[in-house]
Amino acid sequence: MKTFSFLTIFVFTAILTNCQVLTNNPALSVFSSVSTKTYTDTRDNHVYKTIKIGEQTWFAENIDFNMPESWYYHDTLLNIIDSCRLFSWNAAMHACPEGWHLPSDSEWCVLEAYLDDRYSISDTIWRELGYRGYDAGKKLKSLLSVRDDKQRNSRKLSGYRSACGLFNQSGKEESFWTSTEIDSTYKWFHGVNVGYDGAYRAFCHKKYGFSVRCVKNK
Repeated sequence: MKTFSFLTIFVFTAILTNCQVLTNNPALSVFSSVSTKTYTDTRDNHVYKTIKIGEQTWFAENIDFNMPESWYYHDTLLNIIDSCRLFSWNAAMHACPEGWHLPSDSEWCVLEAYLDDRYSISDTIWRELGYRGYDAGKKLKSLLSVRDDKQRNSRKLSGYRSACGLFNQSGKEESFWTSTEIDSTYKWFHGVNVGYDGAYRAFCHKKYGFSVRCVKNK
């Protein structure tokens, strides 16, 4: 019997339980219009590539700041190039350096809508659960998976860590925490999957380990 990932099941279940959730774009020349720079995190001198997309400036790499409630996939440094750090939601809220922050659900929706070639930010599709958009996820995988200029291939998707400490879906999907809360336990996240061109949106228990991308303060 085919086994589906937990996050896929979670999105499907959320739709079935009817949980409350919060005009086409012209074709965008995203890959020729973005600009990249670098930023040094003074807490540990880690240098990150940054990327400006529309009016937002993002880390073009996952944050890799060592702190409580953060883990590498399978808790190992052996394959660090392909294994980015995962954070609980509480840790994610404090992972970004000064001048940057964990993006909100709305900031992720703005990014996805800017990248998508079919749906604009005014379209209600971005407030839905599950996979949304036409090709926003495909572009996110290209633009936000940049690791290093010296590496020709983008790193693989990071997977996740469950609330009970199990790691899953490395190379298949990647989820990113937002700062937006459903309640004291469940928080919004966005993500991409190797098999889908759309970008997904759902909520999950705050003890899960997901990736973190920082966005620059305005």
